[in-house]
Amino acid sequence: MIQSLKVLSGFSIEAPDGTIGKVKNAYFDDSEWAVRYLIVDTGAWLASRDVLVSPLFISGVDHVAATVQVTLSRKQVKDCPSIDFDKPVSRQQEAEYHRHFRSFGYWGRPFLWGPLPYPTADMSDADLTDVHNRFRRGDRYIGDSHLRSADEVRGYHIQALDGSIGHVEDFLFDDETWLIESLIVDTRNWLPGRHVMIPPSWVEAVDWYRGAALASVDRETIREQPEYPDGLTSPVSQSRMQGNWRDAERERRSPH
Repeated sequence: MIQSLKVLSGFSIEAPDGTIGKVKNAYFDDSEWAVRYLIVDTGAWLASRDVLVSPLFISGVDHVAATVQVTLSRKQVKDCPSIDFDKPVSRQQEAEYHRHFRSFGYWGRPFLWGPLPYPTADMSDADLTDVHNRFRRGDRYIGDSHLRSADEVRGYHIQALDGSIGHVEDFLFDDETWLIESLIVDTRNWLPGRHVMIPPSWVEAVDWYRGAALASVDRETIREQPEYPDGLTSPVSQSRMQGNWRDAERERRSPH
């Protein structure tokens, strides 16, 4: 199902042996447009220390109970490497994180999640040989990290080819692949009160200094896109996500 990333904020993270904390924010990568980690506030349990939880360890999301179920134990989370969230998360820090949890870096090809097409895929079907060989060779840090804070990007202006069209309000992601399916754009300064959904592939670049996302289409094209229902707090059905870009977008981003 398609989920709102903003709605997850405040959801409780539940491990088999107890509560870990609450969802505070999320990191996505701006190269593949996938949600790579949830940032979790552990509260008094770990002296309000924030930790990362990868979708690789998420077994389900319950919108009724406002919980995210994970396969990690509280001890695993307590002993995980510390990360300074005031600075960008480096590829080396990501590698140390996955080594601690005995998992693998998603940047190991050939799929979106390294050897897996989606986080909950059957590990027995994965070919981990190439991924493990890369880690043994010491090139597990290859490539720059493209992690971006979802909270930071919300509010960024959307610049179309013929002018400004609003700002990023939220992200919709697939809770199986954790791919960001669309950006929710608040167009109140051009189409008052309207929120529309656009695909990430229309964002040519994100200007982190100006706080803007540069779109490759004009404002009229944006205007024709599906409208996002305000106040929606439950998963979005596929039928409500229809747009003239959707089939092509899913084909473009599917594993090959």
